[in-house]
Amino acid sequence: MEQGFAVVLVAGLAVFGLMFVASESDLTSPNAPDQDSVVYTQENIGNVGGAETDIRNISFRSFTVGEGRGDIQAYNSEQQQISSSLFSGETITVKYNATQPQGGQINFEVLGRTGQGKIWAEVNGREVFKAATVTGATPQINFSANAVKPGMNTIKIGTTKGGLLDSATYSLEDIEVTVNDRKFHDYDGSFELYNSELSNYVSSNLSFSIPMDASRPEAPLDIEVNGNQIYSESIVRSTQDIVVDKREAGLNPGYNTIKFSTEGEAKYQIDNPEIVMRYIGSTEPETSRTEFEMTAGQLSYANQDDTTEYISFNYQNMMPSSQKLNITINGNSYIETPENGENQIEIQSNNLQSENTLIVSSQGAFRMQNLQILSERSEQ
Repeated sequence: MEQGFAVVLVAGLAVFGLMFVASESDLTSPNAPDQDSVVYTQENIGNVGGAETDIRNISFRSFTVGEGRGDIQAYNSEQQQISSSLFSGETITVKYNATQPQGGQINFEVLGRTGQGKIWAEVNGREVFKAATVTGATPQINFSANAVKPGMNTIKIGTTKGGLLDSATYSLEDIEVTVNDRKFHDYDGSFELYNSELSNYVSSNLSFSIPMDASRPEAPLDIEVNGNQIYSESIVRSTQDIVVDKREAGLNPGYNTIKFSTEGEAKYQIDNPEIVMRYIGSTEPETSRTEFEMTAGQLSYANQDDTTEYISFNYQNMMPSSQKLNITINGNSYIETPENGENQIEIQSNNLQSENTLIVSSQGAFRMQNLQILSERSEQ
């Protein structure tokens, strides 16, 4: 009887051993230790975010070019600062040599201010403006023909202190001083472009109109952007729509210049000049979230010394410019600038857990297919 029990016990241990081996095999199946690579999850994420054409209009005031009466630009600056304190101060001083002046205008935008001082403007010592001005204000200060004279004129812009021992500072941008005068003159202006507009550039056009009987087309109207000629034609009455090629015009982020000019006795009245910038912009950024599980056997395989873990995917950027991609797995972030096509990012094996969360996000718009998280065995 005891011998029979021993036989049954041995048989039972053998069956238990086979079950244990099978169980251990299931932990790694189908990721057997001799496999060269193992894929833990595979997803087709698809489109993330969206992209569409954005438009920004850059408008200029109307002006004349050539011989005759018109608003002549005496001063132009992208940004300047005026200040006043007990012992020092900064003012903007403009010198203009006039022929037959009939008044003029001072324009600027208040970018920022400190203190309680008032902005003032003087023409040949005569005060034409004085006011405490808030941030964002765009005063248009007109001065009459009585304030200017033939010959040299001095136009100043400054600020008061606000009090005997106080100080004040104003930051001004897009500052322009024009004088209505009779002489041969060109128009010089400026405009600002942003990095996002040029990196995702589509096209740009300059439009303007010339009213009836407002020009003498004895010579061509020439237009330059950043010193590069983009137009030269003799025109009478028409509406113009001119392509401003990004490369030919030398467009660059930040400050850009534009100039209208002509020669001899020619004259052009330019109304409603405007540059339209078209570029690809991203809609509200979206995030893709994926969850997957790993068995104990899969985690054991990933943690072996001779395996390397990767995130691989096929990527297609939907923006003209390169965009950074943020891939987060269980709170561990990998920030890359992927290329169109196949990409592979090495990750740490200890980033992987039995329950995993994968988050993919970007400020741009993209398509992602065949995303895999996998291990590959190193070549011996």
